[in-house]
Amino acid sequence: MGRNNSGNQISHKANPPFKAYNGDKPYIFISYKHKDAGIVYPMIKKFHDMGFNIWYDEGLPYGENFDIAIPEKIEGATLFVNFITQTCMECANDSNDYMIKESDIAQYLEVPILAIYPEPDEFRLKGYYLTNYLKKQSLYRYDYEDNEDIFIGRCVEVFISKGLEPGEVEETVPKVEETVPEVVEKPITDEPSFQPYEGDEPYIFVSYKHKDWNRILPLVKRLQDDGFNIWCDNGYAVGKQYDIQISDRIANSKLFVTIITEEVIKGAYDVDDYLIKESSVANSLKKNILPIFLDDVQLKGYYMMNYMGRQSIYRHKYDDEDMFIEACADAFKNDFGINPVSSLTLYSRPAPAYCGSEPYIFVSYAHTDSSRVFPEIKRFNELGCNVWYDEGITPGSEWLDEIANALLNCSLLVVFISENAVNSRYVQQEINLALDKNIPVLPIHLEETELPLGIQLRLANVHSILKYQIIEKAYVESILRDFKTYGVI
Repeated sequence: MGRNNSGNQISHKANPPFKAYNGDKPYIFISYKHKDAGIVYPMIKKFHDMGFNIWYDEGLPYGENFDIAIPEKIEGATLFVNFITQTCMECANDSNDYMIKESDIAQYLEVPILAIYPEPDEFRLKGYYLTNYLKKQSLYRYDYEDNEDIFIGRCVEVFISKGLEPGEVEETVPKVEETVPEVVEKPITDEPSFQPYEGDEPYIFVSYKHKDWNRILPLVKRLQDDGFNIWCDNGYAVGKQYDIQISDRIANSKLFVTIITEEVIKGAYDVDDYLIKESSVANSLKKNILPIFLDDVQLKGYYMMNYMGRQSIYRHKYDDEDMFIEACADAFKNDFGINPVSSLTLYSRPAPAYCGSEPYIFVSYAHTDSSRVFPEIKRFNELGCNVWYDEGITPGSEWLDEIANALLNCSLLVVFISENAVNSRYVQQEINLALDKNIPVLPIHLEETELPLGIQLRLANVHSILKYQIIEKAYVESILRDFKTYGVI
């Protein structure tokens, strides 16, 4: 990222007139166009010389340090002063303009805002400024004709009314804080290792905190199971080779996904944080970026500067995991043009779903369990059963109708029970619909699972097969007996 959009270049060769305030007393945050430094610097120097504490960016280039410092300084300010000029109007419709970002942050944090128009000529507000500044408290230099002292005095009156008192000029030296490099631990998990995508098809780069790996792994595996090509670092240690590989992977990705959690926000002010570096690479390459929030957190620091206002997905807004995953899949497909590949590339589909008038089995399962369920469907086919299943495709509105029709016409619903399945909204709905329509249900437990109370109640009098408890021969004998009972073999 760089200050290279219209109006962001420093045209006035003005040197910063004083060191920005860096203490604990009330201070004013100054937002301005670097191009207007020749107009703004003399005015804020007068405020500074009167004893007001002033923070401004001193012409820093727009980048990682800038992104991290700005939100923190806005958050701590007593007053946000925006110097609005005709130069600002050149970028009034650019949502990536740094002054618009600063203003959005101030409004989000509810920091009092004062608009100062320092130019002698009147002009018309446009775009963002027309929408957001038309009714804000404002001071206009052109209202005071040639008498700048009166104008400055009026500014001082407003500052004092906001709780800012002038005092002795305090020369401040920026605080130097020692930072301890983050120790990135390898993920600790009993789950099988995730295999990042290594092909030439469009893929999604997932950026995350290594400390969150045990939360990230089920998500990326689920998205992979639904047919999306996913690349993430699989918990690699940060280092030189890591940096080279990551930059290459980001450059070749079609979508950059950042997983936002409480752990991520802890590093929001750390310029050396590897997530910030990854995001900065994606920004510099102008990649599509989609933040996915696993925690309900308030943006801070770098993330406030760069992620506020972006299209985002929030886990806490969805009732269950399936709805959340479906929202992610819809965004990938509809907003970023990334379509899932056939599940055949992940787990071999046993056979096409049955379509005919003979008795058939409807299989209900969690897509995350495809690797365990598809071999069982293949076994059912080999035993001579007709089987309908959704073939691993993420349900949408049309698919839901087809699924309901297939379920209502089946002779037997076989539901594969697991932790994933009982937490699936679709599996629960399929069980309920079958029982409501008096369709026989045969639960097959893939693992020991604590059933939610609602499912316990509905399946209380239903015969089940505990596959995880019995040997293979006994399991096959059980399903053969039950299939013959229900007339599907």
